[in-house]
Amino acid sequence: MLSTTPADRAQALQIAQMFAPLAAADFAPVLQGLRCEDLAPGQVLFHMGQARPQEYFVLHGLLRSSVA
Repeated sequence: MLSTTPADRAQALQIAQMFAPLAAADFAPVLQGLRCEDLAPGQVLFHMGQARPQEYFVLHGLLRSSVA
């Protein structure tokens, strides 16, 4: 399900600010395009070699990557 709340946008901004000083106004275009998706445990976000031009912020939980 895709849904984005003001709290999701605030949390994404807070995560981004952990990596670099960033004003909310400067990050606004990213936040406007933000789409949140809930994934079930074990659900695949994307596969190796799949073109995914998006950036990802993990708002809740853990993101695991593996190469087999």
